[in-house]
Amino acid sequence: MCGLLDNIIASCEKSTLPQDVIQELADSVKFDSQTGILSFTAPNEIPEEYVLWIHISGRLKMDDNAMSFHAFEEESYNKSWELGKTYTYEIGKDALLEGFIDVGLIEKGGEEVQYGKLISIDENGTISMIEYDENGR
Repeated sequence: MCGLLDNIIASCEKSTLPQDVIQELADSVKFDSQTGILSFTAPNEIPEEYVLWIHISGRLKMDDNAMSFHAFEEESYNKSWELGKTYTYEIGKDALLEGFIDVGLIEKGGEEVQYGKLISIDENGTISMIEYDENGR
């Protein structure tokens, strides 16, 4: 009986909580302002009833103006992120004005982002995070 109970407890301890998955991803975000390289690692696993949602955008310095950018558009649109993979995107040295990474989970077949966070990166490479409220923002 104890063996069965131990297996049940171990199984419960291994379950992946949605909020932990998103926090793991958010904690992996790095931006090197010296090289202009943005990187993050997709979680190794997510609860099977969800797909991973990541959208990366921002503004770049362009002479006296600014230009918007979007990274990994195909993966974002198709929600085709490879679990466990480290992604890198070269923004360019001293080019970033501001960057935003929206992350969350979407129930398979759904469209509403759950457990979302907005990760912002300023031109100095400072990263901050805001959790979505129950209305999705």
